[in-house]
Amino acid sequence: MHACAIKYLNKSEQIDFITCSMGKSYPPTSLTQCANEVGIDGATRNKISMCANSVEGDHLLAAHGEQTHNLKPKLFFVPTITYNGIFEVEKMWQSQNDFHGVICHVLEDGPNFCPRS
Repeated sequence: MHACAIKYLNKSEQIDFITCSMGKSYPPTSLTQCANEVGIDGATRNKISMCANSVEGDHLLAAHGEQTHNLKPKLFFVPTITYNGIFEVEKMWQSQNDFHGVICHVLEDGPNFCPRS
């Protein structure tokens, strides 16, 4: 589901949706609840659902798996988080406690919740 959400949502929605979903006791069933909490419209929610339950979702998941397989250093923890395609252990650990803070620090054009200078 997350691979499909990444495809169909803008960066700010991706962050909010995945943060919401990962905070649920069973993330795979969180689509409707988190879409509502984040304000994702019904048409986009349906696209994500259809994608997640189809070959499209399988292909996206496989592509993300390839990216994970090619990480340097190799995957050693789940979830492994990369920023701008780059894996840094320190940022991954920081993200476990302050996901939004790390995003705001790393992304030049961060989501709406990031303070503007």
